[in-house]
Amino acid sequence: MKKFSILPILSLCLFIAPISLASFSDIQGIESSKAIEWMETNGVVEGYADNSFRPNQPISRAEFLKIVVESSQKTTYPQDTTSIQKCSATEQKNIGSTFTDISSTDWFGTYICDAYKSGIIQGYADKTFQPHQTISRAEAAKIVSLVQNVSVPNVAGEWHAPFLQAINNEKAVSNDFASLPNARLTRGEMADMTWRLITGNEKNTENTLQKFGSCSEVSAQLLRSVKRGSFEMGGGMAEIMPMVRSDMALQSKSVSSDASYSTTNIQEKNVDEADIVKNDASHIFVAKNNTVKIIKAYPASEMSEDTTITLEKDLQINSLYLQDNTLVVMGTLYPSYTNSVAPYAMDAKMIMPYPVYNNNTSEIRIFNVQDRKNPKQIRSASISGNIIESRITNGVLYTVHQNNVPYGWKQNAIAEDIMPKINGEAIDCSSMYYVPNFERSNITTVVALDINNPNEKITMQSILGFGNQIYASEKNLYLINDSQKQVFSDENGVAKWNWQEMSDIFKFSLNKTNISLVANGSVAGRAINQYAMSEHDGYFRIATQVGQAWGSTLSDNRVSILNEKLEKVSEITGIAKGENIKSVRFSGNKGFLVTFKTVDPLFVIDMTPSSPKILGELKIPGWSDYLHPIDETHLLGIGKEVDETIDADKVHDENAVYYTAVQGVKLAMFDVSDLKNPKEMYKTVIGERGTETEASYNPRSLFIDTTRKLVGFPIMVYQSKAEQSKCMLSADNTCSAGCTAACAPCTTAICPAVCKVQCVPENFYGNEPMPVFQGAMLFSYTDNAFVKQGEITHFSKNTSEFWNPELAISRLVRIGESFYSISQGMIKSLNNTLIEQKQILFMDTKQCESVTDPIVCSARIDCQDIYSSPACPAGMACIELMQFSGCKTK
Repeated sequence: MKKFSILPILSLCLFIAPISLASFSDIQGIESSKAIEWMETNGVVEGYADNSFRPNQPISRAEFLKIVVESSQKTTYPQDTTSIQKCSATEQKNIGSTFTDISSTDWFGTYICDAYKSGIIQGYADKTFQPHQTISRAEAAKIVSLVQNVSVPNVAGEWHAPFLQAINNEKAVSNDFASLPNARLTRGEMADMTWRLITGNEKNTENTLQKFGSCSEVSAQLLRSVKRGSFEMGGGMAEIMPMVRSDMALQSKSVSSDASYSTTNIQEKNVDEADIVKNDASHIFVAKNNTVKIIKAYPASEMSEDTTITLEKDLQINSLYLQDNTLVVMGTLYPSYTNSVAPYAMDAKMIMPYPVYNNNTSEIRIFNVQDRKNPKQIRSASISGNIIESRITNGVLYTVHQNNVPYGWKQNAIAEDIMPKINGEAIDCSSMYYVPNFERSNITTVVALDINNPNEKITMQSILGFGNQIYASEKNLYLINDSQKQVFSDENGVAKWNWQEMSDIFKFSLNKTNISLVANGSVAGRAINQYAMSEHDGYFRIATQVGQAWGSTLSDNRVSILNEKLEKVSEITGIAKGENIKSVRFSGNKGFLVTFKTVDPLFVIDMTPSSPKILGELKIPGWSDYLHPIDETHLLGIGKEVDETIDADKVHDENAVYYTAVQGVKLAMFDVSDLKNPKEMYKTVIGERGTETEASYNPRSLFIDTTRKLVGFPIMVYQSKAEQSKCMLSADNTCSAGCTAACAPCTTAICPAVCKVQCVPENFYGNEPMPVFQGAMLFSYTDNAFVKQGEITHFSKNTSEFWNPELAISRLVRIGESFYSISQGMIKSLNNTLIEQKQILFMDTKQCESVTDPIVCSARIDCQDIYSSPACPAGMACIELMQFSGCKTK
């Protein structure tokens, strides 16, 4: 595997598992091995001289007390959970007067003194403690419950019943543990029970959904999750009436136009995806801050702004949908924050002078836009948390939201306060689900809203945990969570627990607004994006990467096929070991996967569920970040070119390429008609190192028209600049193209305010290529080549500074025979070779003479920017050679 040899890789982890030393010879393959290794790593246990731990041997009362007390001091839980009070020197000396069989010189004397003072132990009626007697399950349950401050219920029965019930409620023991209260506790049981209470790991190896019975159970699970140091998953359902702002019904009639038009590039047919720009045959809708610009775009010669929808100033609109005459606007409402006491902080007195971001609210506004100049809001929903993804299919909007659980959850915290809400109404705690030993402090909620029926109830289902990716078909939505888990596996005949990357998968059935969490499963590794997942004929396919393409352990790439219950049916492992997955695409019974190893291996995979297999492989320079099926036999790839010969002498690792080997953006056309022998038909490379296109990581920004055989995308192009010998200083103190002004070296101790000017290449102070273009490019593809049709920028063509995000083109759309380039600052209508026809500015509509921003002035076709050179002594020039002095109407 080749990797970039000088780029640093940084990571921040909330929880790092201790490295397993596995120094005991008799714990391999047993369930309590995790607990024993944790205790050994933390210096709580040492084992015997023969390198054994003897997990099945009973443990004495003194040994158990010492281990429980010492273990309680090793917890990473951010609150003080132990109730141990320390004895003074005098109290330790006099311990013999409390227990006649204990001396202050005994190795366990200190622990017994501390436990007695803390009310943990009482001893026997004859004033003995009997330290060498083996301890029973009942006695152990009482001691560990009191040490860990476990909530002890009021239950009828013998003295030990409340304590056995307490540790059972904490899920620290098996269900039959309490059935034999007088049984001798073993050393393995001791380690496992104590470790689970301290670290919050439940004794439940089932990765199946569990239902909460009450809010107190939710709080208890959150307490355990804080102990674990991270969080995972769960679910629930509520039905809430929406807030309706208008009695007006939605109109389904489309805008009349004969023009064909492009739409957002989506993954699955009939499953629409949100974007910052939407259009139909006549209008373009652009999200900008808290507004939506509605542009009459067709015909292009009459392009004008019909109106602007303006929402609350604290609402940041991040995505849109357009379904016939229904406009869906989604965004995040950021509240104003003031200093306040943090209700769930580790210290109740802690003042938090920073925002608690889980207070964000997702806003969904639905408009009837049949009259484009007079849009009418017909529905509104406020949903707690941030929208992470959404889809529309069959007239229903499905959104996925996440609420952060406050850090440092306390035992007296109120779970009802953090339940997801729609329009202020929270779901019931008892409707939620979770998976044992879930990770990450989030509540993830899937919401269903019928956009064509304002009076239809909104439904939601929440799971306790986290999901960072989704994939959706017409019938199901899959939520994916990356996690680190200990997995029991066989390695060369030795059974052991190992930490492993896993993708937890949760499947929601979609039937209009009826959503239900129907299955969960997991596969090894992590998926790179939504395109690494697919559903076909009832099977779910997912490509994952285990490990990294650096370090001592090589990455292992795999493709897994799961049935409707998310049970694994088949799997291909060991694909391109030691390489990174760069892109994946599934198409029917075929799969395409790209990895990187100085060249671009394109794997063609037969996705037959019972027996998937790799059919063919192609190796070419570079890689593809995104794959797009053009038809049944052709595949488009967008990624990077690599030339490993560049600076090869600087590499000292045979598995690396120097970063300068990565070149510009590569378009490649693949012929996959022969699945066993895929071919690269042709390619084109745009720019040099540093060139980037949003389409490589956000395919929604890609314009693709397979009927007209066109592909377009926004791009920032980097190129090497002029050689120094070509740089000339003109009479008006400006430098020639590709060059910039610099002062000649100063020869005195104190340099003057003005200096003699020399012209140098713009990349004079480094060998890196420099940005020369930001805009959009359009290509056609034939049987043998990509042909550039045109390019367009919203920046001045004479500038090399692209710092203004207002003018960075993000989308290219087509209506009829016209194209439109869109940035946050303007929209331009273009012909089919991207020659500008007309423009509308979003950022500044003042008269030219009132414009003070040189970028805005130069971008407006009705304005002319004015630059002047300050007066300087003969042969000298000011460091700022040409200064913007005004803007005037042309």
